[in-house]
Amino acid sequence: MIVVYLMQAGHHPGYYTIAIILAVLSLFLGIAYCPWMASFTETVEARNPALTATGLAIWGWILRIVVFVSFLILPAVVSSVTPIVNYGSTVQAYAAKYPSLVWAGTHGAVVADATKYSSQLTFASANPTIVAEATQYKTQLADAVKFAPELLVIQKNPTLFAQAAKYTPTTIPPALAAKLLAAAGGGSKGAAILSTIDANQSAITSVIAAGAVLTKLAPYATQLTALSKVPASVIAAVKPWGAELAALSKVPPAISAYMAAHGSAVTTAAANQVGQWKTWYWICFGCVIFFLLCVPILRGRWSPSAAKRDEDEHEAMVQAELAKLREATS
Repeated sequence: MIVVYLMQAGHHPGYYTIAIILAVLSLFLGIAYCPWMASFTETVEARNPALTATGLAIWGWILRIVVFVSFLILPAVVSSVTPIVNYGSTVQAYAAKYPSLVWAGTHGAVVADATKYSSQLTFASANPTIVAEATQYKTQLADAVKFAPELLVIQKNPTLFAQAAKYTPTTIPPALAAKLLAAAGGGSKGAAILSTIDANQSAITSVIAAGAVLTKLAPYATQLTALSKVPASVIAAVKPWGAELAALSKVPPAISAYMAAHGSAVTTAAANQVGQWKTWYWICFGCVIFFLLCVPILRGRWSPSAAKRDEDEHEAMVQAELAKLREATS
């Protein structure tokens, strides 16, 4: 019946099914246990009738020691009991009130990435237009930083460079070339700046053409730089879960901390409890087998015919003694 009971684990049997199983199990327990107690006392009496009380006292101590040791071992075998009893109801209540916590429990990597890059992702969520334009003009933004000295010279001397644009580098009049060199800082430094402008005209022209957009993006340079350091894989992984992450951010910190500390343990315990209790009952089943194997050690008889023979011999002895008594009194 223990095996039949074990087969119900994880199947949610009804009340009457469990009641019948336990009733039949109790019936067989009585059938096994009561004769065993009788046989135990008979075994003690067979050695010395005066030891019956001592034998029962030893039996009582063994019983209590077994129960004590079982209660020490049980928490190690069924470890799911502690987190479920201590934290299960609270975790269940929080999970029902804040469904985003349940989602977070199954998307730990997404939550970790969102937490690690919280400020960058929050900025991106609050400024989608700025981020889109920064993405569209990321080349010009990079070139604006790369050619900042050259762009500064052009910005300060727009008329000179407008005149120079009418010529090729080899046909610029000497006087204009001298003015350009002086505007660039003169000497080797100025020559290097003019050389860089000449070699990167296309990129610098593109930056100048996007000037209005770059000016608009300038106040967000720090945030955009930080956002550029977020791996693309993280942005792609977090993007579909915006609503869930927003809901998660509204959970009180104390509750989030409680769920972080105990939610995983309760979830694991709930998943493991059926298997752990089955393990415990299989141990109990092994103890039942040990109990049954110990039965033949006790005094029998262990067959109806042998017991009937003992009864007949006892009756014959009683009748013989009675016959002797009748003869003695007649």
